Amino acid sequence: MRRPLACLGLTLLMACNLVTLLMACSSSDAADTEGSPYDGGPPLLSPDAGVSADSGIHLPDLAPGIPADERSRPGDGFTGLMSDPTCYDGLDSNANGVLDCADPRCFGERSCCIGNAFCCSAVSEPGLPGIIDFAACTDPDISTCYPESLTVFGLPTPRVDNGQFTPGGGPGADSGAILGEPLNLQSERLEMEVDFHLPNDCGRTCLESAAVGLFLASPGEALGIRPEVSLLASGSSREVRLLVHGEQIAAWSVDADAPPSVWLLIAKPDGRLQVSRDGTPLATDIPFRPATQMWLALYGRNRNPGDPSIDTASISRIGVQRFACDMPASWDRPATPVTLLPPPATTALGAPSVAVNPSNPDDALLAFAEGKEIRLYAKSAESWEALAEATLMGSDPFNSGGLADPALVWTPEEHRIYFTAIAANGTRTIGAALAAAGGPTLTLLEYPLISHATAPQFTDIESPSVVQHSSGTWVLIARATDAEGQHSLPLFTSPDGLVWTLLRAPDIATPNPADGALAEGNHEFADPNLTLRAGVWYLHLARRTGARWRIEAWTSDQLLFWRPLGTVLDRQAGPAPTLSIRGPSASAQTDTLDLFALAFTDGRHVILHTQRRANSNGTFP
Repeated sequence: MRRPLACLGLTLLMACNLVTLLMACSSSDAADTEGSPYDGGPPLLSPDAGVSADSGIHLPDLAPGIPADERSRPGDGFTGLMSDPTCYDGLDSNANGVLDCADPRCFGERSCCIGNAFCCSAVSEPGLPGIIDFAACTDPDISTCYPESLTVFGLPTPRVDNGQFTPGGGPGADSGAILGEPLNLQSERLEMEVDFHLPNDCGRTCLESAAVGLFLASPGEALGIRPEVSLLASGSSREVRLLVHGEQIAAWSVDADAPPSVWLLIAKPDGRLQVSRDGTPLATDIPFRPATQMWLALYGRNRNPGDPSIDTASISRIGVQRFACDMPASWDRPATPVTLLPPPATTALGAPSVAVNPSNPDDALLAFAEGKEIRLYAKSAESWEALAEATLMGSDPFNSGGLADPALVWTPEEHRIYFTAIAANGTRTIGAALAAAGGPTLTLLEYPLISHATAPQFTDIESPSVVQHSSGTWVLIARATDAEGQHSLPLFTSPDGLVWTLLRAPDIATPNPADGALAEGNHEFADPNLTLRAGVWYLHLARRTGARWRIEAWTSDQLLFWRPLGTVLDRQAGPAPTLSIRGPSASAQTDTLDLFALAFTDGRHVILHTQRRANSNGTFP
């Protein structure tokens, strides 16, 4: 039986058996739901989409010697080739000196692309000029040739002389031009290919340089700009230098009689730089500090700016490409408190859950537990407003002790709220409420969906997170406790989201015995949150060490083996410092991913807040 409350019916979705799904059930992932059913897209199979053979950018082969068709492992989270367990075991299984995802044999694992600065997709609207060949500019006034691509700074101003970009500048300051819009290099890979020209008549004291660099602030007309990273061609020493945070890291000589070289600088969101010359690597894995807002600029100094008869340090061509990468910890902005109207009557809030309307990403619902009840809020322009009478309260024996840990799912047909049902004796099971999307009635089921009766190996099951796969199969993960008090994260599947079958209990949160900080009694995990994007499963969960909670992430191809991504959100300093953070709920949009969570400020006060990062579906091998 179901008891109507008030607010929002049910359409049952049929699905194929999971065993069939794992082996052959075909489907796209255009409707995978945790929050929104449209988190995923069709598999992307090229090593770097958007880079053509004539793009002018030369990319390294990610898996030399392995044919592209053997690297492809298309999948939607269920189907496709089976995952290789040795890609997740932390061992050098084939004794080639590299582990797990760094091994070429694992390049077919889609989950290995997460956090990988080379598994990225070309930015569709890069906001950068692409390739600029200055030989095509016949007017010395550079702003005339490229009014929308370059923003000039400094005096004397840069020019185009003899088909070359000459930066201008002088003894006291650099001049140059900013290329396009600021870049988020914590979630993007930037590739810059540049052709330098150096004068042959420049002595050791000659004031000639041309460079391409990345800046934390937009270069202006102040004396001396300071790039965080740059490739600088020096006329006096006839060399190209790599400068990082004001220090020279390396320098390479340029032979006056040699033909012009093509220099490639790659800045990756994992904080590593690469430099190559005519396709030959010169420097790899050079550390730098990527930031969420950096400017790319051409700059330098000339001894007699504006005189085309003098051979100068210059740039004849530059090519720029941006790639969006899925970097789990690359938050673009500080934590933003969530405004609830009216404010909750207490700070004893439970873990949040967010669901987005699959037809309108601006339409969303937020649920969280307050005391023994679950409250529902709707998104407005600047806040979240409580829905009238949209409060869930338990009255049946299995939930009379209260409701907690809501998990919202929004499909085109309906809303669902799964939750922890607490009995009067403290026993925890999984319950649900159902509602037709936009309908008038919210229906609370009068029985538990998952309990000791359906999963006898567990005494308590709590904190559900639910995803509906595009095939129609529902997947649920929860925290379970056995008779000995041990916790695990079992996975369940269902054809309709109501009748559930235990799949397995993945051993993904066991502490490392070698880590003394994770000793018995000093370690706990909770609040699992499962999502599926572009055929890859993501699991955010809260982990406690001592009294401190933090949020970690894991990823999997087919729910078989899991790869840890490490801590993605931890306590933060600042005007409103947080001591612990838990209760993650991820909400993915086309270009962004919001992570809602609970932040504990002083052990008593709790703030519901959200953080945002760029969301890339990635380019999978």
